[in-house]
Amino acid sequence: MKSFLISVTCFLTVILNYNIIGQNNTTLQPPVFSINGGIFNVPVSLSITSNSPDEKIYLTSDGSEPTTKSYKYNSPITLNKTTVVRAKSFLNDTTSSNTITNTYIINNPTDLPTVSITTNPPNLWDNDFGIYVLGDSAETANPNFGANFWQDWEKPIHIEMYEPDGTQAFSIDAGVKIFGGWSRAQPQKSLAVFARNTYGTGKIKYQIFPDLEIDKFESFILRNGGNDWSYTLFRDGLMHTLVRNKDIDMLAYRPAIVYLNGKYWGIHNIREKVNEHYLASHHNVNPDSLDLLEGNATVIQGSNSHYKALLDFISKKDMSQQLNYEFVKLRMDVDEFINYTIAEIYFGNTDWPSNNIKFWRPQKDDGKWRWILYDTDFGFGLFNQGATHNTLKFALEANGPSWPNPPWSTLLLRRLLLNEEFKTSFINRFADFSNTIFKAENVKKVIKRLKTGIEKEMPEHIERWGGDIDNWNANVAKLEKFADERIGYLSGFFKDQFKINSTLLVYLNLSDATAGKIKLNSLELNSFPWYGFYYKGNPVTLTAIAKPGYKFKEWNGIEGGNKETITLPTETAFSATAVFEADSDYTNKVVINEINYNPSAELDCEDWFELYNTDTIDADISGWIFKDEDDAHTFAFPANTIIKANDYLVVCRDTAKFSLAFPSVKNKLGDFNFGLNNGGEKIRLFDWNLGIIDSLTFDDNSPWPVEADGTGATLALIDPLSDNSVATNWMASLNYGTPGRKNDTGTSVDETDNNKPEKYFLSQNYPNPFNPTTTIKFTIPHVETGHAPSLQNVTLKIFDILGNEVAVLLNEKNPGGEYEVNFDGSNLSSGIYFYTLRAGSYIESKKMVLMK
Repeated sequence: MKSFLISVTCFLTVILNYNIIGQNNTTLQPPVFSINGGIFNVPVSLSITSNSPDEKIYLTSDGSEPTTKSYKYNSPITLNKTTVVRAKSFLNDTTSSNTITNTYIINNPTDLPTVSITTNPPNLWDNDFGIYVLGDSAETANPNFGANFWQDWEKPIHIEMYEPDGTQAFSIDAGVKIFGGWSRAQPQKSLAVFARNTYGTGKIKYQIFPDLEIDKFESFILRNGGNDWSYTLFRDGLMHTLVRNKDIDMLAYRPAIVYLNGKYWGIHNIREKVNEHYLASHHNVNPDSLDLLEGNATVIQGSNSHYKALLDFISKKDMSQQLNYEFVKLRMDVDEFINYTIAEIYFGNTDWPSNNIKFWRPQKDDGKWRWILYDTDFGFGLFNQGATHNTLKFALEANGPSWPNPPWSTLLLRRLLLNEEFKTSFINRFADFSNTIFKAENVKKVIKRLKTGIEKEMPEHIERWGGDIDNWNANVAKLEKFADERIGYLSGFFKDQFKINSTLLVYLNLSDATAGKIKLNSLELNSFPWYGFYYKGNPVTLTAIAKPGYKFKEWNGIEGGNKETITLPTETAFSATAVFEADSDYTNKVVINEINYNPSAELDCEDWFELYNTDTIDADISGWIFKDEDDAHTFAFPANTIIKANDYLVVCRDTAKFSLAFPSVKNKLGDFNFGLNNGGEKIRLFDWNLGIIDSLTFDDNSPWPVEADGTGATLALIDPLSDNSVATNWMASLNYGTPGRKNDTGTSVDETDNNKPEKYFLSQNYPNPFNPTTTIKFTIPHVETGHAPSLQNVTLKIFDILGNEVAVLLNEKNPGGEYEVNFDGSNLSSGIYFYTLRAGSYIESKKMVLMK
């Protein structure tokens, strides 16, 4: 057996054109490797076979494309260290196969995912067209503008990703560019990876970020840490992680190890790439119908006319007038803007707001502007005085320099703060975040977790790129110091800016921890007792939210506290307890809707069942219990388990096997550690007090559908509003069932007429603002009772801002369907109005603005 590694010098291949995108037209089948690439703790013995004995296989190990001048494969080879092997079959000099690339990571275990990039070496290092080098046109001063790595050049690559356990995530041909701003000048550079049809596939079909329910990517970034490259490597990732559960368009973060043509290239952070595909994945919008801007309304995609009109309105109108502010709220997502701005201010990002700012809207009548958080590397005191920096004043500077905070970049915040509602929300949002995600102990926990995530890898990374582990630890300690001090300083800046005398304590509790929760401003609180500090004179809003089976009774500690939602002036500290009581009128809305009790051998997904929430509001089933006939067989639903209105939840015996069988199903959880009886049995669903929610006994004999017993079909409830304890209300599904979506046999959830609406929905009126006419659209779901659709009492009424009824547009019994009603406000004065739709138990109101 020959050693492949000692012959590496023979593999250098001369390629005349290194910039060919994709592979040449071929007629041969590619060679077959005995072992695919991966992570190994022992040497690998590799055999490669061709499709025909007349074909010759040629190999390279330096990343170059094999030719007939490369190393000729004759017998198995031994790989003793990390190596990238590229192989190609040749019949003669003109007839060849596609190239197969595999990377073997040997004796280099890691807790991080591994990414291997392979390309012809000149694509990286050639002085004329290599993207990783200076070239002949580079300026000598940092960051070497004009260098090759500043050019918008894309080179073909093969890229593989492996999970820490060695599982291959994907292996595709793709393209790569150097990415970033001034960090391009660092020895280790950021890379942007692109999947394109030109290379063979237009999408990377893999869930790259485990916590992100997106499994298709057109591109992603391998980031070197940006300006934080020689400091901690995770500063930007930290800031995005802190706000990941807030309504902010932020970028997922996952550190990884990169190999470049088989050579260790150190830690890179896998990040989402900000483009139209990112927005489409996160917001289910059409990527070709977006306005995406940056900086001072510079167009990346679409148009800036809508934004410029909005900015002109904000600049010229009196923002203290509520009517004008209501108009603004129709054009921009004000809540998201507040979240985004508070985050940047807390971070102390001084490479903002004129730089690193992007914002977007879907090109729809009701499309609103949202802001995207990215490149926050200057935050957490990288290049300024740290926790003591008054970033609030900085973000409100009316006469700042051209960088980083010129007047145009602070105008939006300055003008909106003239409105009392916006100012109250802005101050409260800072307090909300200060008491939760930006609380020092929480921030330091995240810092510790991210530090631990790459700590084992840092020595090898430092050996490759230089630095010092003690210096790295010292820089991480600076992040922790910032976390300890930041809120104290920033709270003082808020008090000074808004002339607030002091903070005061808010203490909240529940009469029964299982009965509900409390919403405080933007926070949904689930753990009690809870306390936080808020600003004197800035009103706060409390909402008591009862769990199913309970109802709100009163607020203890608050005079006149008999309404679920109350707004308090916060002139003094206060303590309030939300009191709930059992709701005797409660009817369960969550039902067992599909059962897979005996999966077929062809699809090894293990047992699972599906719950469906028939209600028009979300169902919190945290703490609920599922059991079969054996009381010892118990599955408890974890905290924060929510089934959205008219939505599904799949509960799996083995989520790993289920995910392999149904990779697109995201609304799932598990594992329950017992099986469902193949011969039928009783299954039960209880609430947190062991009150029965749903119960049925299924069987594998008629009248229960026998096709569900081992053939692949499931038991599927025909109508989720029917009695699921009756066998004739079930049918066998087609194929392998429909976990997480409508049953393929139903009449109420899955109508044969796809045009029948299934949910209540009240649209925003259009146009809005209007003068004097506007259109209101709504849908009523079809509900079958017997042989005819039922009629529902439907009212649509208009109210003024004081709650006075000013018009009745509809008051009649209607079947399910889509409706459109015109409203003429000719006889009304300009102002804010509300329209309210009532249909059965469904009630929803929306705001509209009449501007004459």
